[in-house]
Amino acid sequence: MATKRPNPLQKPVHPYTALAVVGGVVVLAILAIIVTSLNSKPTATRPSAINPTTTQSINAPAKTSTTFTSPDLGISFDYDTLGGTYTAKEIGNRVYIYQTNLQPDSGNFVEVFKKDPSQSLKDAIEQQLLKGYSPDDCIATLRTETIGWLGNGYLGDSIIAPGSYIYAQIRVPQAKFDAASGPGDKQALGEKCPQPYTYAGGVYYFLEETHHPDKFLFFSIGESLASAGYRNSNITWNDTIRFLNSTNQ
Repeated sequence: MATKRPNPLQKPVHPYTALAVVGGVVVLAILAIIVTSLNSKPTATRPSAINPTTTQSINAPAKTSTTFTSPDLGISFDYDTLGGTYTAKEIGNRVYIYQTNLQPDSGNFVEVFKKDPSQSLKDAIEQQLLKGYSPDDCIATLRTETIGWLGNGYLGDSIIAPGSYIYAQIRVPQAKFDAASGPGDKQALGEKCPQPYTYAGGVYYFLEETHHPDKFLFFSIGESLASAGYRNSNITWNDTIRFLNSTNQ
């Protein structure tokens, strides 16, 4: 019987050689892990909505801050009473923040609009507020800024509006606005659009929260912003807005 010759491709491996191969594989694996960790970027954590229970102590409410909640409208916010000289009052679908010695409509307000949950904020504004207005005069435009109110950034990077917030404004088309010769002409252009919902300086904007798509808000603040009463005095009441499920559907 012929003797079977060993396959030259299956020569026995010397023990030292085997150990060297295993050790090399382990070293390469460790090096790969180290390189991967060095090249990977840390995931940024988006700060929460401005809320006294989740923000840094500098943003916590001071003694004069109080919370207004409307179960019917499905909103809540904090404001500074300034020792009882400011108050908040719900009238219809608006909540006013004003000095107690003046009429409610003399102050800031937030208005709540209902909408189809499947409808975009821009479409809802056009349907409810811009019917009959020419797009040559008035347009609804989304705002992409997320820091503070409409991205003015006065709060710095430590407070960022939630990613679920969508901002918009009604504005005069920019080219037409820029072509106006002076403040009077610019104001006249704005008066052709629905009032008081058209931006013409100051703080006026719409807001939708994507987790509550059945409504959107309009903020009328102008140049005088009521404080939230937080230790960080830059935070105003509208920065603390919270969306709730409405009891009045």
